[in-house]
Parts: sequence; C-alpha cells; structure tokens
Amino acid sequence: FRDKMLFRVRVAQSIFFGVLVGMIFLQLGYDQTDIYARAGVLFFSIMNQGMSPLIGIVHTFPAEQAVVSREWFNGLYTISAYFWSKSIIEIPFMVLYPTVFSSLLYWIVHLNPIFTRFLLYTLILIELSFCATSCGILISALASSVEVALALAPAVMLPLILFGGFFTPGSALPAWCAWMRYGSFFYYAFRAVMCNEFKGETFNCDQT
Repeated sequence: FRDKMLFRVRVAQSIFFGVLVGMIFLQLGYDQTDIYARAGVLFFSIMNQGMSPLIGIVHTFPAEQAVVSREWFNGLYTISAYFWSKSIIEIPFMVLYPTVFSSLLYWIVHLNPIFTRFLLYTLILIELSFCATSCGILISALASSVEVALALAPAVMLPLILFGGFFTPGSALPAWCAWMRYGSFFYYAFRAVMCNEFKGETFNCDQT
C-alpha cells in the first residue's frame, strides 16, 4: 500500500468500468435479444477482471529482481518467503477491486436479481482475479526485464481469452486445439457466471 496513487487509480478504474459497462447494458430485460447481451456483458466482466490484475502485477518481479537477488544472496530471506509475502500482500486488492466492479455493474445491468447469485458472481470474479494475478507473477518471474514481461503478457492473455468459450463454443473448435480451452481460466469463469446467471431463469422468446 505504499503507492497510494496507484491504489486510487485502480479503484477509480473499477468504478469507471463498472458504471460504463453498466450504462451500455442498462437494465437488460428477459427477451430473446437480451440473452446474447447478458452473455456479452458477463464475458466482458471476466475479461476485464482477468486482464487488469495480470497487467498490474506483470512488471513487478523484473523491476525488483536486482534487489531480491542481492538480498537473497546475502541470506536475508528465501525466494519462497519473497514469493509468499508478495502473494499475500496482494490478497486485499484482489478482493477489493472485483467487489467494487461487480457491486456497480451487477445491479445497473440488472443481472439475476437473487442476492445469492450476486454474491456468487462476485466470488467468481475474485477467484478469477487470484488466477490472473498468479499468472502475472509467473510471467513476471520468467521475464528478464519489464519490457519483456509487458510483451509476454498479451501473448499469454489473448489465447486464454480466445479459448474462453464466448467467441467459439468448445464443440465447434477443431480437434487439434479443442483441448486448449481447459488451460484457460477464462473458460471456467465464463461457464460459472453463465450457469449462475441463467440457471432456472425464463426468457420470452419469439414464436417465429
């Protein structure tokens, strides 16, 4: 929490995107045309909450590598201690940002009005944030510099998003790459929010 400006920016970003996307998909109904809109806003929400923490953390290790290596060499702490402390210190932020985002977006869009569904939706976004942050830390640890880390991040993120299940369902993927969707945390998050949103709901479909 040493960088208070970054904290304020991330909170403002969560508020901005929550309100912006909410106003675009304002008060969705239960007609046939709203089904695809609901799926779209759900996928955008997990894409947003997956990319933000990853990009936010990916530059960390290369920037601190020289200091960490020197202090590890001098026996001040172990690599595992650094890793766990770095991970634990991010937990409050991984909970706060998705909660702010979902609290605004969910009710503005008028997603499933059952309160427990809202809580589950928020929990899914929080778990997604954990996965994305861990992925960002991995990319950060593999990169030799901040520039390399920032170049690697999109190369990792775009396939994960592509196999997330929104653009092409798993059954329509070619056999040689269909298995790749199981390595995408977006795939599991999207399935979870879709089940949470649509299970037990009734929509008014056209008879034509």
